[in-house]
Amino acid sequence: MIETAEEISGKASVKIMLGDYKGALTDCNRAIQINPDFDEAYYYRGLVKTELGDKQGALSDYNRVIQINPNYPSVYNNRGLVKKRLGDYKGALTDCNRAIQIAPEGAEAYFNRGTINKELGDKQGALSDYNRAAVLFEKQGNKEMYLFVIKCRQNLEKGFWERLFS
Repeated sequence: MIETAEEISGKASVKIMLGDYKGALTDCNRAIQINPDFDEAYYYRGLVKTELGDKQGALSDYNRVIQINPNYPSVYNNRGLVKKRLGDYKGALTDCNRAIQIAPEGAEAYFNRGTINKELGDKQGALSDYNRAAVLFEKQGNKEMYLFVIKCRQNLEKGFWERLFS
Protein backbone atom coordinates (compact mmCIF):
# COMPACT_ATOMS: atom_id res chain seq x y z
CA MET A 1 0.00 0.00 0.00
CA ILE A 2 1.39 3.39 -1.00
CA GLU A 3 1.19 6.07 1.66
CA THR A 4 0.08 9.58 0.78
CA ALA A 5 1.96 12.73 1.73
CA GLU A 6 -0.88 13.51 4.15
CA GLU A 7 -0.55 10.13 5.90
CA ILE A 8 3.22 10.43 6.19
CA SER A 9 2.93 14.01 7.44
CA GLY A 10 0.45 12.79 10.06
CA LYS A 11 3.04 10.30 11.27
CA ALA A 12 5.60 13.11 11.43
CA SER A 13 3.22 15.11 13.61
CA VAL A 14 2.95 12.24 16.09
CA LYS A 15 6.73 11.78 16.13
CA ILE A 16 7.17 15.49 16.87
CA MET A 17 4.84 15.17 19.86
CA LEU A 18 6.88 12.17 21.04
CA GLY A 19 10.19 14.02 20.61
CA ASP A 20 11.39 11.76 17.79
CA TYR A 21 12.71 14.63 15.67
CA LYS A 22 14.95 12.52 13.43
CA GLY A 23 12.07 10.21 12.61
CA ALA A 24 9.78 13.18 12.00
CA LEU A 25 12.37 14.78 9.72
CA THR A 26 12.60 11.59 7.68
CA ASP A 27 8.80 11.47 7.36
CA CYS A 28 8.60 15.13 6.35
CA ASN A 29 11.24 14.62 3.68
CA ARG A 30 9.33 11.59 2.34
CA ALA A 31 6.05 13.55 2.29
CA ILE A 32 7.72 16.40 0.40
CA GLN A 33 9.17 13.94 -2.14
CA ILE A 34 5.67 12.63 -2.79
CA ASN A 35 4.05 16.08 -2.91
CA PRO A 36 6.46 19.04 -3.18
CA ASP A 37 3.53 21.47 -2.73
CA PHE A 38 2.18 20.01 0.51
CA ASP A 39 2.39 22.91 2.96
CA GLU A 40 1.86 20.83 6.10
CA ALA A 41 4.99 18.73 5.46
CA TYR A 42 7.11 21.89 5.19
CA TYR A 43 5.43 23.29 8.30
CA TYR A 44 6.24 20.20 10.35
CA ARG A 45 9.75 20.10 8.94
CA GLY A 46 10.17 23.73 10.01
CA LEU A 47 9.10 22.75 13.54
CA VAL A 48 11.60 19.89 13.56
CA LYS A 49 14.42 22.05 12.26
CA THR A 50 13.65 24.64 14.92
CA GLU A 51 13.86 21.96 17.61
CA LEU A 52 17.14 20.69 16.15
CA GLY A 53 18.63 24.19 16.15
CA ASP A 54 18.62 24.66 12.36
CA LYS A 55 17.09 28.15 12.38
CA GLN A 56 17.99 28.95 8.76
CA GLY A 57 16.53 25.64 7.60
CA ALA A 58 13.36 26.29 9.58
CA LEU A 59 13.12 29.78 8.09
CA SER A 60 13.46 28.32 4.60
CA ASP A 61 10.70 25.77 5.24
CA TYR A 62 8.37 28.39 6.71
CA ASN A 63 9.02 30.62 3.70
CA ARG A 64 8.05 27.71 1.45
CA VAL A 65 4.81 27.19 3.39
CA ILE A 66 3.93 30.85 2.87
CA GLN A 67 4.62 30.52 -0.87
CA ILE A 68 2.17 27.63 -1.00
CA ASN A 69 -0.39 28.97 1.48
CA PRO A 70 -0.05 32.66 2.39
CA ASN A 71 -2.95 32.46 4.87
CA TYR A 72 -1.49 29.95 7.34
CA PRO A 73 -1.37 31.88 10.65
CA SER A 74 0.66 29.33 12.62
CA VAL A 75 3.51 29.49 10.14
CA TYR A 76 3.76 33.28 10.49
CA ASN A 77 3.77 32.88 14.26
CA ASN A 78 6.52 30.24 14.17
CA ARG A 79 8.55 32.07 11.53
CA GLY A 80 8.34 35.15 13.75
CA LEU A 81 9.82 33.17 16.64
CA VAL A 82 12.68 31.99 14.44
CA LYS A 83 13.31 35.54 13.24
CA LYS A 84 13.35 36.71 16.86
CA ARG A 85 15.97 34.07 17.71
CA LEU A 86 18.00 35.28 14.74
CA GLY A 87 17.80 38.88 16.03
CA ASP A 88 15.37 40.10 13.35
CA TYR A 89 12.89 41.73 15.72
CA LYS A 90 11.27 43.87 13.03
CA GLY A 91 10.64 40.80 10.88
CA ALA A 92 9.36 38.92 13.91
CA LEU A 93 6.86 41.68 14.70
CA THR A 94 5.73 41.77 11.07
CA ASP A 95 5.09 38.03 11.16
CA CYS A 96 3.18 38.22 14.46
CA ASN A 97 1.09 41.06 13.05
CA ARG A 98 0.30 38.98 9.96
CA ALA A 99 -0.68 35.97 12.10
CA ILE A 100 -3.03 38.21 14.09
CA GLN A 101 -4.45 39.72 10.90
CA ILE A 102 -5.27 36.24 9.55
CA ALA A 103 -6.49 34.80 12.87
CA PRO A 104 -7.45 37.54 15.36
CA GLU A 105 -8.34 34.94 17.98
CA GLY A 106 -4.84 33.42 17.92
CA ALA A 107 -3.65 33.85 21.48
CA GLU A 108 -0.13 32.58 20.76
CA ALA A 109 0.58 35.38 18.29
CA TYR A 110 -0.46 38.03 20.84
CA PHE A 111 1.73 36.39 23.47
CA ASN A 112 4.71 36.18 21.12
CA ARG A 113 4.25 39.76 19.95
CA GLY A 114 4.05 40.83 23.60
CA THR A 115 7.33 39.09 24.34
CA ILE A 116 8.99 40.75 21.34
CA ASN A 117 7.61 44.14 22.38
CA LYS A 118 8.94 43.59 25.90
CA GLU A 119 12.40 42.81 24.56
CA LEU A 120 12.27 45.93 22.39
CA GLY A 121 11.39 48.06 25.43
CA ASP A 122 7.76 48.70 24.41
CA LYS A 123 6.25 47.90 27.81
CA GLN A 124 2.80 49.30 27.01
CA GLY A 125 2.64 47.30 23.78
CA ALA A 126 3.76 44.20 25.65
CA LEU A 127 1.16 44.69 28.39
CA SER A 128 -1.59 45.22 25.82
CA ASP A 129 -0.61 42.05 23.97
CA TYR A 130 -0.31 40.03 27.18
CA ASN A 131 -3.76 41.23 28.24
CA ARG A 132 -5.28 40.17 24.91
CA ALA A 133 -3.45 36.82 25.00
CA ALA A 134 -4.71 36.15 28.53
CA VAL A 135 -8.30 36.85 27.51
CA LEU A 136 -8.01 34.57 24.49
CA PHE A 137 -6.27 31.72 26.34
CA GLU A 138 -8.96 31.89 29.04
CA LYS A 139 -11.70 31.92 26.38
CA GLN A 140 -10.10 28.86 24.75
CA GLY A 141 -9.97 27.04 28.09
CA ASN A 142 -6.16 26.91 28.09
CA LYS A 143 -5.69 27.50 31.81
CA GLU A 144 -1.97 26.68 31.81
CA MET A 145 -1.12 29.34 29.22
CA TYR A 146 -3.60 31.78 30.75
CA LEU A 147 -1.80 31.56 34.10
CA PHE A 148 1.61 31.77 32.43
CA VAL A 149 0.66 34.95 30.55
CA ILE A 150 -0.75 36.47 33.73
CA LYS A 151 2.57 35.76 35.46
CA CYS A 152 4.52 37.34 32.56
CA ARG A 153 2.27 40.39 32.72
CA GLN A 154 2.70 40.68 36.49
CA ASN A 155 6.48 40.44 36.20
CA LEU A 156 6.49 43.12 33.54
CA GLU A 157 4.21 45.40 35.57
CA LYS A 158 6.29 44.87 38.70
CA GLY A 159 9.45 45.88 36.88
CA PHE A 160 7.68 48.87 35.36
CA TRP A 161 6.43 50.18 38.71
CA GLU A 162 9.74 49.52 40.46
CA ARG A 163 11.58 51.61 37.86
CA LEU A 164 8.94 54.32 37.95
CA PHE A 165 9.27 54.84 41.72
CA SER A 166 13.00 54.21 42.18
